[in-house]
Amino acid sequence: MKILLRLWDRDNILWVVLFGILLLMILPGWNSFPYPGNGQPYSDYATTHYPYAKFLIDSIKQTGEIPLWSNQIYSGMPFFANPQAGIWYPLYWIGYLFPLPLGFTVVSSVHLLIGLIGVRKLLERLEIIGLPALVSAAAFLLMPKLWAHFGGGHLTLFCGVVWLPWLLYLSQLAKRKWYWAWGQPGLILALIFLVASQWVIYAGALWVAWVLLLGKETFWRRILTIPGQVVLSLLLSAPLLLPMLEFVGYSSRQNISLADRLYLSLPWENLMGLTLPTWNPGAEWVIYPGAGVLL
Repeated sequence: MKILLRLWDRDNILWVVLFGILLLMILPGWNSFPYPGNGQPYSDYATTHYPYAKFLIDSIKQTGEIPLWSNQIYSGMPFFANPQAGIWYPLYWIGYLFPLPLGFTVVSSVHLLIGLIGVRKLLERLEIIGLPALVSAAAFLLMPKLWAHFGGGHLTLFCGVVWLPWLLYLSQLAKRKWYWAWGQPGLILALIFLVASQWVIYAGALWVAWVLLLGKETFWRRILTIPGQVVLSLLLSAPLLLPMLEFVGYSSRQNISLADRLYLSLPWENLMGLTLPTWNPGAEWVIYPGAGVLL
């Protein structure tokens, strides 16, 4: 009874309401593909994640094995080493228990809950509670940048970003006790890499700065913990990292020109989007943090 009363006190009810608002962002298209708002008739959900998931499920049903190679595009491509296939990310498999694309909605909902709990744990650790914590969580999980990528169908990036609060929170635990085995920042770094390899660079840089500036231990001990956590994350990421590095050497993208590499880079005039929302841009060009953050 005490647990139920604690769960449904006013503060917790507000957090449940916030989670409900987050679900409302994705439930209108619960069994379809979310499309971007810039007039494109498709998103990465339809062109990448759905075909990969269907190919994986069909291969397991037919052969009982996870395919190493996909023959679905041109002459074929590595599937086992493709980070967007999500083979090595454990929570991605939750979506395969449901019909697609409903499974993608389930995966997104689970990660919103993970992000919400992570933000709350981090803020409580920083002694930020009540309304300030609620507003901070809303600012993070409702930021337009995150939902622009969701609308663009960037499911892996969407799932990777919400692990950031957990990465910072676990770095604040001076004594991990039962967290020692599972509460390692290196584990979270590995999860981020396995679901969104491009995001791990930015999350890792922020984590290093966080540890050095705000860690609970002595400065030199903080420095010494970083290599150990990096090694742990590399070991846990090895099933995807090693084959991916092997195939990168065969990629034709190594030979593209600088102009081609910068094709989707943010135009300087779009920096105004940091303070003023821009309508119908590409997901990669959205940098607006939201009115709540600015206020």
